[in-house]
Amino acid sequence: MILECLQNLCEQTLSPVEIIVVDDGSVKPIATSLDGYSGAVPVRVFRFEEGRGANAARNEGVRRASGTLVAFQDSDDLWTREKLEKQVAALASSDEARAISYCGVRKVLRTGAVLEAPAVFDDLPLTRGNFISTQTVLASRDFLAANPFDESLPRLQDWELWLRVSRFTRFVPVREYLVHAREPIDSISREPGAYDEAIIRLVSLRRDAFRQDPPAYAHFARSAVAAAFRTRRVGATAQNVARMVIFDLLGRRMLLKFQLPRIRENMSVTTLSSGSSPESSK
Repeated sequence: MILECLQNLCEQTLSPVEIIVVDDGSVKPIATSLDGYSGAVPVRVFRFEEGRGANAARNEGVRRASGTLVAFQDSDDLWTREKLEKQVAALASSDEARAISYCGVRKVLRTGAVLEAPAVFDDLPLTRGNFISTQTVLASRDFLAANPFDESLPRLQDWELWLRVSRFTRFVPVREYLVHAREPIDSISREPGAYDEAIIRLVSLRRDAFRQDPPAYAHFARSAVAAAFRTRRVGATAQNVARMVIFDLLGRRMLLKFQLPRIRENMSVTTLSSGSSPESSK
């Protein structure tokens, strides 16, 4: 699959200056699987002898990059041929040094079902869910180096980063499906324990952003309460119960009226839609 991914990157209408592969401690070194690579784009491979996680791998790739812009790709996924060209053009119309371009993604599950995540961040607040998948992003190398992924988070590290930089960053959507993702067998998104740990920490780390959106804060505090309860973390449970109640009261007294925002699942990430009552939920 790695060779298919590399060949796909070489077929871009705007060719990348290099491809950096970060081997996160795989049992069989990835470098041994590249003998059949015949693409025109130079490939550099860096290896962690022990697995450090996707966050560390992405940060390492950014540090090693020589280009001025960086895009992320998972070995399971494919890009349309125009992805880089269209996103570079989108960044050129904005302050490239501080902007992040992203696009829509279609994901094929192992069941054969297809999920679509369009580029919708400018239609809904980022506090309502993670609408920006990492493999859709193109951004300045220097900006990503100065604002790295949090390597301590087991999941939701991309959402945490977008929330962290949203105060001073412009997100530039390309409203096309330029990434085709495939669900890997060992996907970390299938590990509920990782999500539980991540949502507890995310609500705490990015409470500055969530405070600006009380209904979203109340909802994700509920998620953190449930996660803390499942993992038997008494202190985190009590803390997030308090947040849930306070921000429910601030958010149009939703708890007292029993009018909770409608929840929909988008790419395995919970998103929050405004203005719907429980009766309209599915």
